[in-house]
Amino acid sequence: MHRFTLTFLNKDVEQQYQSMNTKQSIEFQQQQKWIFIVMGLYFTIVKIIEQEWVSLGFIVFTWLVVIFSYRFIAQRNKLYDLFLTFVVVSYNLYFPLTKYFSLTQSESQYVDGYFISVGTFGVINIFSFRFKTIIIAIIFTSLVSLSMISEEDFWNQLIKSTLFTSLYLQYLYCFEKHKKNNFLNHLKRTTTLKGIYDLTNIQTFIIHYKAETKKIELVQKDDQQEIQKQILDDFDDYLKNMNIQQSRSLGKFSSILGQDPVNQSVRKQQLKSYLFELFLRDHRIQQVRSDDQFDNNQIQGEAIYEQEYYSIQVMKVFDIHPCFILILQEKKKEVQLEELSLKNKMLKKSLDQTSFIFKHHVRVSLIYFQWIYKYANKKEEILLINRCLQSIHGQIIKANNDFQNIIDFNTINSDFQRSIVKQFNIIDCLNELTRTICYYDINKDIKFNIINQLSSNQQKIQQDEKQFKQLLYNLLFFVSNSSQTVTITLQHDTHGQPSKSVIKIKITYQGPNLSNQQLQGLQIINPQNLGELHHNAQRPLDLEIPLSLMIIRKIGPYDKMRLSQNKKTQNYIEFVIFQVLEEQYHLIPIYPLHPLNCLILKDKNRLQTKKFTSLYEKLLTSPRLQFQNYNDF
Repeated sequence: MHRFTLTFLNKDVEQQYQSMNTKQSIEFQQQQKWIFIVMGLYFTIVKIIEQEWVSLGFIVFTWLVVIFSYRFIAQRNKLYDLFLTFVVVSYNLYFPLTKYFSLTQSESQYVDGYFISVGTFGVINIFSFRFKTIIIAIIFTSLVSLSMISEEDFWNQLIKSTLFTSLYLQYLYCFEKHKKNNFLNHLKRTTTLKGIYDLTNIQTFIIHYKAETKKIELVQKDDQQEIQKQILDDFDDYLKNMNIQQSRSLGKFSSILGQDPVNQSVRKQQLKSYLFELFLRDHRIQQVRSDDQFDNNQIQGEAIYEQEYYSIQVMKVFDIHPCFILILQEKKKEVQLEELSLKNKMLKKSLDQTSFIFKHHVRVSLIYFQWIYKYANKKEEILLINRCLQSIHGQIIKANNDFQNIIDFNTINSDFQRSIVKQFNIIDCLNELTRTICYYDINKDIKFNIINQLSSNQQKIQQDEKQFKQLLYNLLFFVSNSSQTVTITLQHDTHGQPSKSVIKIKITYQGPNLSNQQLQGLQIINPQNLGELHHNAQRPLDLEIPLSLMIIRKIGPYDKMRLSQNKKTQNYIEFVIFQVLEEQYHLIPIYPLHPLNCLILKDKNRLQTKKFTSLYEKLLTSPRLQFQNYNDF
């Protein structure tokens, strides 16, 4: 900083300082404009009444210059300053000139001179220190020069003028130096805060509550006092869609990091409603209290916005309106650590499930093989050997299907899986599947009935055979856990416009009945946030129903499956698949799939005499995209 002129040596910093002063001075000048207009009208009327035509001409001229200069306040501020300086200097020189040349005589000369000085200081204070010094120097030099005309005590007048002027200049110098130091501190603080905002992803919002309009108003975001429309839209989005979780103790939040989304939705509160409660509660307290004390309350907690977690702090501050500072920080580090922890738990579950498959399926098959190879009498025990080989086949199929479920569960939507469509006979495929399941448990006898309502041509379908078999294996293994008799009904139908052939498959069985807790605890496919990962980590890794729903969505026209459970009668599962799955239609990935949202459950309170809702009434068509070339995806 220059020692005498107090200008910054860095041009960019000086420009920032002058720009800040210019914005403030424009606001002052807009207010001063009305005072100048009133002054001009008043003095014009007075001089007309007094018939002082010289003074009237001078006042009208300077007044017109001021009015004309207001055109340049915003666009050409320096030109406006030049016009205003001319008026101020002219006004300060006019009255001494009239006195010394005896143009006017008035007993109020000293009073007028004092108030002209006061008005002069009020006008020039909006200028820079260097500009103010120049104006005062011009006025001082002109007045001292005029005082030489007087024969009375020139040197005494010069000394007094110099002392009084020096006193004001010293004040201007110290005040300007203080302002510049404050600006430098503000600049350092702003730069530091910007670095903190960028480094820590912190956002700050200063908000007012207007009791007259009963609205929350954003005053400042971070260090930006000029609120643009995009900032307002983002803040309104935060208010409407950000949810906080409050504990039972007043003014505190409980952690919602990684909570189950079902439980989370019950206790969450919208940020906008919570802030309104804080403002209204504070307003009531201030009305009741008789003292002028101010409580600086701080509330810390957590919030969730669009599946992202934030630390939130609300601080009450003193302002002209009820005011709070809202501080948000995205919990990236905590979320990443929690996400890694939950994914490790899910990986451990998958490894445990893999160990279970080896222990109960592969190991059993190896034991059977070892018995047949080493100990079995190949001639006398041929029937038992064949039964063991059939069970080995069933155990291997079961192990392979469970392995495939685990692979699909952990890699779903990670890469595009093309449907391999081929033609096969659905009845022959079902016979193969049911025989395998019948042989699965050597000590259990399961009976399958297939009710075929398809014509010979309708039995030939074009489908993804691997996915179709995985779907049927999942459902049939699920229903065969506690059912001795399973009936599979096949029926032809049409779907959509233009109509396409579909096959409705209905599996009737006795139990097992899934409770509401079990249905809500089904694994979420492709979880996207901590709540869903936390849900999966706390629930058993039962994948038969969730993966079946995903496959139904892929190879069928709808995204849901009907599950009817009734303890008095038979249960059944019903779903629809395409008879011809077109290879160029690819299913749009889903993020995520909640099994409970894809199950149509029969209402237990529904009377048996009432008509049951059609399967198609609650089904939504699975969204698909058509591509001529697989590489276009």
